[in-house]
Amino acid sequence: MTPSISVCIPTLNRAPHLRGAIESVLASTLQDFEIVVSDNASDDNTEEIVQSFQDPRICYVRHKRRIPIQSNWTAALFHARSELLFKLDDDDRIEPAFLEKTVQFLKSHPEASSVYTAFLVQSPGGRPVPIVDDHFFGNRVLCDGVEYCRAILLNRNLPQNHKSAGVFRAVCAREARYFDRCLTDIIFTMAIAAQGSVGYLREPLFRYVLHGGEHEAGRVVRVADMYLKGLHNLFDLDVVKEQAAVSDLREEVLHQHRRLAPIFYTHLSFRNHGRVKGLEVARHFLREDPSLSRALLFLSSVAVLALLPRQVVHYLITYYYKAVWPKRLVNVVMKLSRSS
Repeated sequence: MTPSISVCIPTLNRAPHLRGAIESVLASTLQDFEIVVSDNASDDNTEEIVQSFQDPRICYVRHKRRIPIQSNWTAALFHARSELLFKLDDDDRIEPAFLEKTVQFLKSHPEASSVYTAFLVQSPGGRPVPIVDDHFFGNRVLCDGVEYCRAILLNRNLPQNHKSAGVFRAVCAREARYFDRCLTDIIFTMAIAAQGSVGYLREPLFRYVLHGGEHEAGRVVRVADMYLKGLHNLFDLDVVKEQAAVSDLREEVLHQHRRLAPIFYTHLSFRNHGRVKGLEVARHFLREDPSLSRALLFLSSVAVLALLPRQVVHYLITYYYKAVWPKRLVNVVMKLSRSS
């Protein structure tokens, strides 16, 4: 019998975290699910951890050889049997009502291609901080998918959902060509949104877990590069080409995001990991792209964030992504720099 939803967990050498992710799914109020664990040739006791649950709803797939991370994400989705899918990172958690309420939402709203919930940010040793979108979604439970894509691409009123925490339809994932084309969660979320409405539940039902010791600057730079490659691929997808209000933005967006990506990922490093890691990431970006040394927006933002206390940095960056006017100001500066 086909389960109501498939929870797909790609993993690599994170057995202790994986146990907690699986336990959070097993504690769900909705019990009609399957869990697909796609093990990217781990060297630790991942298989032992998975088998210890002895639950027939858990499907364990182990790759003989290490494959790219995006291919492992896609493999997890390929093995799923349900028409509703959820990719859960192996170190994150869901609240007990997450599956029940998201599945119920998509069944009640056939026009929606995906649904997200408010979420909690869990720092090491700290209290979980709820992130509820009061600006883009507000009190809406549905928004137009094209509107959602344009808000992200044009750096305007950015949706405050966690981009890796959406439940989506399998048919939409197939049309999006999975992660082998989209490459990152933020690109994938737009490829899905281009195919229907986007749902939002204001109850924090997803838990994003930060791990201070696992931050590596070179990896952040590679993720930014992967994002830009995925952005190119996004505009080549048929489901995006069919949406002129999105596809017509191609040249403007690709130019703008080449400058915005280093700023965005550096800002996140300052906010989530502090001054030392933020500066380390900024130096990596400068080594990879020396032209950033002449980019006033990049240099000034790094200087300001390096001088301020971490709590102030967290507040300012959170405010920037919630408010509209700072992003409009950045967009004006980007246009001026392009014309000069």
